[in-house]
Amino acid sequence: MVAGHLPFEHENTAKLYDKILHARYHTPSHLSPMCKDLIARMLTVDPTRRIDEDSIRTHPWYRAVDVPAQPALRRPRTIADLDPVAVDEVLALGISEDVLARGVAAGAHNHATAAYAIVRRQLAGLAGDASGAGGRVSAMDGTGSREAGAGS
Repeated sequence: MVAGHLPFEHENTAKLYDKILHARYHTPSHLSPMCKDLIARMLTVDPTRRIDEDSIRTHPWYRAVDVPAQPALRRPRTIADLDPVAVDEVLALGISEDVLARGVAAGAHNHATAAYAIVRRQLAGLAGDASGAGGRVSAMDGTGSREAGAGS
């Protein structure tokens, strides 16, 4: 991202792989020596010698950039960790609670967890709807279309 292009590019896939396997890349001259050092450490071919995430965060170039701390994202482990309104909508779509619960527990990306994510996103969008028109996700067709008179 700092260079404005990918480190490894080539139209020919075999030549691209060769560049990756041998860490053949070019860093623009406008990058600082500290930035170039970090890139080199991140793109080290030997994974045992490659810089790890903690070392990246303590690297002088990384420390020179003021990055606000981000809260850790916690993956839901049980159905109880999910939004109950969204769960009810997913169940109304005909997806079994057991399938959703197993998908959540496994951290799976399947039809049940995808349906939950879509419904949750739609409900969040409706909650932020400044028009006051209300509405809800349609449990009949799953399109998220507003139903006449819903929320009234």
